[in-house]
Parts: sequence; C-alpha cells; structure tokens
Amino acid sequence: MFDHATGETLDAPAILAKVEGLSAADACRLFMELARIRPEECCDDAPVRMPAPRPLAVLQPLPAKPELPALSPPHDGHLRAISRIRGLDVAALEIAVSRGLLWVCQWRGMACWAVTDDARWLCQVRRMDGRPFTRKDGSTFKAWTLPKCRAGWPLGIGALEHQNVSMLAICEGGPDMLAVLHLARALGCAGRVAPVAMLGASTRIVPDALPLFAGRRVRIFPHADTAHDDGTAPGLEAAARWQEQLTAAGADVDVFDLADITGADGVLCKDLNDLARVPVASLPDDVAALFEP
Repeated sequence: MFDHATGETLDAPAILAKVEGLSAADACRLFMELARIRPEECCDDAPVRMPAPRPLAVLQPLPAKPELPALSPPHDGHLRAISRIRGLDVAALEIAVSRGLLWVCQWRGMACWAVTDDARWLCQVRRMDGRPFTRKDGSTFKAWTLPKCRAGWPLGIGALEHQNVSMLAICEGGPDMLAVLHLARALGCAGRVAPVAMLGASTRIVPDALPLFAGRRVRIFPHADTAHDDGTAPGLEAAARWQEQLTAAGADVDVFDLADITGADGVLCKDLNDLARVPVASLPDDVAALFEP
C-alpha cells in the first residue's frame, strides 16, 4: 500500500505494526498467525504468501424420484403373515404402518411387503410368502431394492411427522427396522424411539439427509457379522462409517454391539430381528437398556 501522506510503501506486516503499535518482528509473527503460515514454511529471503482460498463445495442436483408401484396399507392378514415370517408382534407392525414405514404392493406379479418413508427416495420389497426372489440364472435373493432408488437414503428419516423422539435407532435392513419397534414396544418406549434403516452395509448416507440428524441422539445397531479372513466385519465397518458421517453432521452417536448375545434358539444373535425373538424377560440387563440414553 502507498501512503500518500508520508510517501511510504507499506506491506501487510508493516500496516499491522503501525496499527497495533508492534515491532517489525512482532508484526511479522502476528501476520503469519493470522494467515496460518508456519515459520518452517518460510525462509528469510522468501516473500510471505497468503494461503490459496479453498474452493467452495458444489452442490449436486438431486436425482428424479423413483417410480414406485402402487403402495397400499397392509390389512390384518398381511400383518399376521409378516408377523409369522419375522417373529414380530402385530402391534409393533401396526406402529410401523401408522408411521408410514410399512406397505404392501404387487411387484413382478408377486404379493410383497415393502418398506419406505414419506420421502419416497428408497423402497425395498420382500415376498409376502417369505420365499426369495429368483434371478434368471437361478440364483436367489431375499430383498429387492426397486430401480432408481437411492441406496444411501436413511429410510425412516423421511417420516417427518414422527421426529419428536429422544433417540434414532439406525439399523441395517427392513426387518431390523421393524424389530426396533417390536423391541421398543416390549420395553415400553416405542413412543421415544424412531427406527432408521440403511439398506446395505456398503452404503454411505447421502449428503442431503445428514442435516436431518443434527442435534439428534443416535444409536447404531450393526449386524454382528462373522469376520472375513482378513479380519474385517462388514457390519462394524458400516457402523464406523455412518458414525463418522453423523458425528460430523452434529449428531450424538454411539454403537451397540450385539456380539455374544444369545438368541431364543441358543444361537448367537446376528441382528435385531434375531434379538426380537427372545422374550423380554430373558434379555440381559444391558440389552434391556437398548434404547436408553
């Protein structure tokens, strides 16, 4: 800067020295602190440079909503069938229906039950008869995520009218989402808990959903998968990934590990749907506090 009154040419540290009444050395140190320049990055004869500005994040436009089949509320016969297949109380399934999470539809000529939420970004169906779907090559699969759905949408967070709860329970898969309501009802806290399902351990939560978790109390219930030969466990890896995303978004997050909890048949529980088959009176004390802060 050129000072027309004195004829001086002043750089930024010199201006700081004049304004703050500092020595030249102290002004240089203050300037480097303000510019976040470490002394070791500079040499005596090199000019002080301001750090390059960081580019602004570019928000990507949202995709079009997927076209879903006609969804209908399940009637009593549907609820009894799902209850029998999944080992869940009909009353808990009725809560899921009331929150807009559980539906029925026809998919590829088969009667199915479906999980989705009010956002309609994601919908997954399973056969009402409990049998798997069959691919053209003869292989089978249990759940069908419908075309053009957003796999990383946290299903349940779009049930906006049901968000005045004390805890969000994040689980993996539609059956576990229903099992949250079964367990919460059995433990007398269904009104304080909202289930949120990630439909796959390989997914990341989509960025536009993350602000919906800000300030929330969140507990993640990963699948207790058998570790691979390399020591990795998909369920715990997924939980760590989601916990990192949600913590950065401003949520208060922890993870509940189902490992070493025995189910009703004496076999270790791998997920919440397994746990839901255990009578509440038989649950260990720590499990009975599933949804406590």
